[in-house]
Amino acid sequence: MQDQKIFKIATITTIIGIIGLILTSGMVMPNELKIKQIDNSHIDEQVQITGHIISITKTKTKTTILKIADNTSTINVVIFNDANIKNLNQNTKVTITGKVAQYKGQPEIILEDMTNIKINS
Repeated sequence: MQDQKIFKIATITTIIGIIGLILTSGMVMPNELKIKQIDNSHIDEQVQITGHIISITKTKTKTTILKIADNTSTINVVIFNDANIKNLNQNTKVTITGKVAQYKGQPEIILEDMTNIKINS
């Protein structure tokens, strides 16, 4: 009898916890950083930056590399899928959310989804 009570309490607590995580997961915001603040201590973290596109490069493998600058530094933003970037031009001000990675010793941001790039006016 005691085991059934404990099992019910554990089940209810688990369900409430899972519902709480689902409801609050959308509220977790990435760190808003200046580009100069991004270093190896942020590898695998989601970050958000705002800056201007200073160059757009398309590689042979259809990877797109945006070089973004703010008033502190520059960083490459890598888009691996063959993204539709028609609305993106040099000097466009953007806010980008992505995961920090390292390439040849330098930090870069991996854009995992095109919905994580916002054009600012």
